[in-house]
Amino acid sequence: MTEQLLDYAEEKFREGKVKEAFDLATSAKTLDPFFGSVKRYYVAFGVHYWATKRNKFGQIDLYAVLGLKGDRKGDPSALSTDDITNAFCDLVKLVHPDRFPSTAAPGALRLITQAWEVLSNETTRAAYDVRMGIRPPPPTTYHRSEATPWDDVRLMPRIRG
Repeated sequence: MTEQLLDYAEEKFREGKVKEAFDLATSAKTLDPFFGSVKRYYVAFGVHYWATKRNKFGQIDLYAVLGLKGDRKGDPSALSTDDITNAFCDLVKLVHPDRFPSTAAPGALRLITQAWEVLSNETTRAAYDVRMGIRPPPPTTYHRSEATPWDDVRLMPRIRG
């Protein structure tokens, strides 16, 4: 039964019905979590499913693509680079096309790699987090372009003390 569900999920994925494929893989995983490649199908279809989800800014949630939720409070900015790299390595082992001959595998690998490239670099991750509203923007410095009355020391009141 699990094998038929996964075959049907693969067929739905080929038709472009990613959510249906993910739902079928989820059912197969629930039915028999220890069946041969059910976890691989679940992860591959899950990566594609989460990549179709957009936030209010129209961006893909890269943390969800890597299966990361964040710390205990759900704050993904608290994750370390090692946490992100470990999640990346675990997912690549599951969906690499050389080890998993599914039509979903190459695309899932590409999405996982793109997410890791952004989130493993602190600079690009900080910019992504600001765009997503996870972190506040860094403080900006004020640059004056014109002189103000306060620049002239003669106009400042004298402090007597």
